[in-house]
Amino acid sequence: MVELSVLIPTYNRADSLDRVLDSLNNQTYQKSFQCIIADNCSSDQTKSVVEKWKSKDKNFEIEYYKHEKVLLPIDNWESLIKRSDTKYSKFLFDDDWIKPTFIKEMLSLLNLKNVDCVVSNIDIFVEKKSEERIVEEYFKLREGLLNFNNIIEHFTEEGPRINVSPSASIILTEKMKEAFYYSLKNTECTKKVIGNDLVINYFYLFNKGNVYYTNRSLAVCGAGDDSITVSEDDRVLFYCYLNTLIGLISNFSIELSNNKIHKINKKILIYKLRKLINPKYKKIMTNKLN
Repeated sequence: MVELSVLIPTYNRADSLDRVLDSLNNQTYQKSFQCIIADNCSSDQTKSVVEKWKSKDKNFEIEYYKHEKVLLPIDNWESLIKRSDTKYSKFLFDDDWIKPTFIKEMLSLLNLKNVDCVVSNIDIFVEKKSEERIVEEYFKLREGLLNFNNIIEHFTEEGPRINVSPSASIILTEKMKEAFYYSLKNTECTKKVIGNDLVINYFYLFNKGNVYYTNRSLAVCGAGDDSITVSEDDRVLFYCYLNTLIGLISNFSIELSNNKIHKINKKILIYKLRKLINPKYKKIMTNKLN
């Protein structure tokens, strides 16, 4: 019985998609799994790449479908979520890939630690016109069970950075669906899919669940010129995420110390002052902790 669905949303990235599928083919995991590819109406050779891989001898089945028109990225994600019916699911974006032991190690940890989600450390593959390099073991968080304070400390710069990329996680499917639909209703920057990834990986920490973090770097995340995390203004990115965090804290009535509330509200105030100084920034922050 197939236990895992790998969900790949893609748009005009035929070359990197080939690399993604090759990483799935190189997995040491011995059981079969399924790969579902949602093509957001690509105009390049995406379909040809998929057909090539469908004809190969491999340990996973490919389900491919192409939308008739270009959707918002979040709607393409949702189409994948709806099709996943296995026990576990993971997103894998079309400019990322996973290392050979990813599936085997991550599923083992999910069962051993009895958690809703496991997140690994990552390498960052910087792939720009001006440079190409890999930054190994990008995050320095201690291995173990996480709690919501790890997320808060990341955004208030009191602790190590955390990995928000779903390309580096495997999650119980029913829990992922719950997190995803929460993010649709409660994430300020959904059209840009900024903050939704944070919710998919860490929603469970705020809603009576568990997340285990392994410091082993088992995935590689692309950072090309067209990736959201590279092309978007850093301040807009940060405050989209911060706004998502505030929503999680408020919606689940998480009690914080006065010191943490002060630090979060200070971050919001700094952004609003920057906006007054430079009016080109959009109004992102709508929440404030009391």
